[in-house]
Amino acid sequence: MIKFFDGNLTQADSENVFNNVNRYILLNSSNGVLDDIAVLKDLLDEQINDLNRYVNSMDYLYNIDPILSIDASNKMKSFIKKIIRKVIQWCFCDMVAKQTEFNTHVDQYVNSEVMTLTTISGELSFLMKKLLENENKINKLVEDNVKNEK
Repeated sequence: MIKFFDGNLTQADSENVFNNVNRYILLNSSNGVLDDIAVLKDLLDEQINDLNRYVNSMDYLYNIDPILSIDASNKMKSFIKKIIRKVIQWCFCDMVAKQTEFNTHVDQYVNSEVMTLTTISGELSFLMKKLLENENKINKLVEDNVKNEK
């Protein structure tokens, strides 16, 4: 039962566990190579969709703004915040720039991985079609061979 738990999660998610159990059942109860490839392609497409969701949120969140807006409802409070910001700005600007640069690199890497997985998924679809065509040709040749033997 341990193989159905995702070790990366901090809490057990019953939906995730049931999805892993269903995948295990599908992979172990297939009827042939084509079924195995179809199941793997579905799993790959599911992972690509999850990654696309994460990438979409990362595309908007990777840039960190070092100068956040100050609430101007209380003039004295906003004046004090501006003074404090000016005093400690030298400390945070370099950190924020480095974090934004790191976030940019991570975002680019994840985008390239999604593109790679999408390409692999497309190639897998093409191979599935070719495999199905070859299986049909083999079945036809076997049928023709059986007819010729009679």
